[in-house]
Amino acid sequence: MAEKRSLFLGFDFGNEDIQICCYNQKTLEPESVTLRKGDRPYFYPSRIGLKAGAKEWVFGEEALELQEKGLCQVADNLLKRTEDGTETMLYDTAYPPAYLLEKLFRKCLTLVTLKFPGEGIAKLTVTASELNESIRTVLKEVFSNLGIKEDRLILQSHSVSYEYYALSQKKELWSNDVGLFHMDEEEFHYRQISINRKYTPIPVGITQRDFGDILDYEEVLKGDKERLEYCFLNLAKSLLHKQLVTTIYVTGCGFEGDWADNALKELCVGRRVFKGQNLYAKGACYAARESEEEEKKKEFLFLDSDQVTSLLFIEGIKNGKSTEIPLWDGYKAWYEGPLVQEFILTGDNCLKLLVKDLFTLKKEYHEMILEGLQVRGDKTTRIEISASFKDRKTAVINVYDKGFGQMIPSSGLSWEQEIKL
Repeated sequence: MAEKRSLFLGFDFGNEDIQICCYNQKTLEPESVTLRKGDRPYFYPSRIGLKAGAKEWVFGEEALELQEKGLCQVADNLLKRTEDGTETMLYDTAYPPAYLLEKLFRKCLTLVTLKFPGEGIAKLTVTASELNESIRTVLKEVFSNLGIKEDRLILQSHSVSYEYYALSQKKELWSNDVGLFHMDEEEFHYRQISINRKYTPIPVGITQRDFGDILDYEEVLKGDKERLEYCFLNLAKSLLHKQLVTTIYVTGCGFEGDWADNALKELCVGRRVFKGQNLYAKGACYAARESEEEEKKKEFLFLDSDQVTSLLFIEGIKNGKSTEIPLWDGYKAWYEGPLVQEFILTGDNCLKLLVKDLFTLKKEYHEMILEGLQVRGDKTTRIEISASFKDRKTAVINVYDKGFGQMIPSSGLSWEQEIKL
């Protein structure tokens, strides 16, 4: 009998641990999957070990226990190694990230299968702190080898998983902006979600501020509770001053324990505050489920911290009417390839560019003078415009004189201008 594909899963893939959530079709909410016994049963160490003198692979807690006894060598920091493309040496053999991750995620999927026998995966979302092209390429290869092709796989950053989680809660929890404090072994930051209800679909953007220089996980380990609470509360109050923030979420291993509880109680005045460790896995699970719901996909447009939140236009004539012609596909990540278009100049050699912010609705006009270019009155001045980005806030406009077929050769002239968004 064919396997029924009814599971919607969210994997939070970290350097230290993996968490898995599965969407409960009865409660209509994601639920954490128990992955092992003992403390922190929902956390599975993202470790893979090779036993000494054998070709047997071990995983998670077992790998760590055998490593302590000197019976195996362990590959750790797999997310970081995937990001950097770094191989791991185990008993004088180099293993690429894709090879190790395929074994690790096969083990995770086996654990899921044991929990839900006879049920297949309809959609799986993998979320991680950051997803560069190297990580995306490796994860696509890994899950394809495990039988989960791209039509059933979603890859997204923690930023987007946070957005999915926050906007899947009761509407009163996101009637205004939403904030998140995150602290783990590597970073401490604050992310705030902004929603612009004036567009359809509704853009959901995010801003991030890093505060690792003020407070970090090492300070938490030292255990000076009074100092920790004082620093965190003052920082949070300064961030939230005059901000319309409905809800605050707190997550990451740095917030385990009770050192921040009194500070969080103070932050509850006028807003709701929640603390937990499965926000990203649940957000990933919501994304997997909602990918099947066309109306939900049309309602919101979830933007990553890498995505450009400004629209870029050139003023021109189309079908005989003045119009704003898009120069950049809105909401693309800044590092994606340029958008290249051709235009005919009919007036002068001055291009009028417009930048429109999606959230503040602020408009800024820029002029680009194509010095040395003669604009012919017979509509034979053809140019190519390429729009790309140096970073999320710096657009680069390149213009090239294309000539006009065999009639008029190109002058070879080109122009470049940077625009700060």
